[in-house]
Amino acid sequence: MEERCVTAVYADGGYRVSQYCAHLGDPRGAGVQLLHTLKGLDLEKLRLACLQCTGVSLGEAERRRREVPGWVEPLWYSEWVGPEILGQIALHGIRDLLLYPTLLYNSLTCDWVYVVDFDTRTFEVYRGDNHEPVPEDARFYTGYYWEREGGGTKTQFHPVRLVASWPLDHLPDRKEFLDKLEHLDRDAP
Repeated sequence: MEERCVTAVYADGGYRVSQYCAHLGDPRGAGVQLLHTLKGLDLEKLRLACLQCTGVSLGEAERRRREVPGWVEPLWYSEWVGPEILGQIALHGIRDLLLYPTLLYNSLTCDWVYVVDFDTRTFEVYRGDNHEPVPEDARFYTGYYWEREGGGTKTQFHPVRLVASWPLDHLPDRKEFLDKLEHLDRDAP
């Protein structure tokens, strides 16, 4: 299924990375890829590299396309680049990133959110397509929801909800990861 995801890194009190990917965002795709990437990287090197990242808004990227002669959009600005961005940041020094902060909250347009939180030392997985309010102490609590009309009814979409979390120092193997997440299909509340 073509599910969308955001790979996010939170460090020193803020989001340093929020990379949107428009395809293969489910746990079998982006989730396993991110898990493999995290297990293969020096996490302290990744944390330090992410602290050097600078965010570019969608508006700034559009301005550059229009106004900067010869400006070529970097490949990693593409919505086809997902969790592999973390390897590029840690190993190849990519720093100028296109950020998608509002997608972190929106379960209507984001099916999965993967958060690497260096402050709490956790790897968290959130599920979109959420029709139930999240607790006020949830990471992505907003106090509001989105609505979509169809078939004469309105459907409410609340922020993404936490479905799994692991300590960064004790990441699961592929089987444990998928066993925990594969049962969460699009119809799950």
